[in-house]
Amino acid sequence: MIDEAEARDGAEVELVWGQPDGGVGKPLMEPHHVQTTIRATVSTRPPV
Repeated sequence: MIDEAEARDGAEVELVWGQPDGGVGKPLMEPHHVQTTIRATVSTRPPV
């Protein structure tokens, strides 16, 4: 989720995807599910 105040069309954001330490210790987690940073551009409406 993103803060509504930051949800402007064209705003660039970064999010962290994955589990800390690759999800070690979680029996249902795929191995090596490491964290990575993903850059994205906000769109408040679906593409046309």
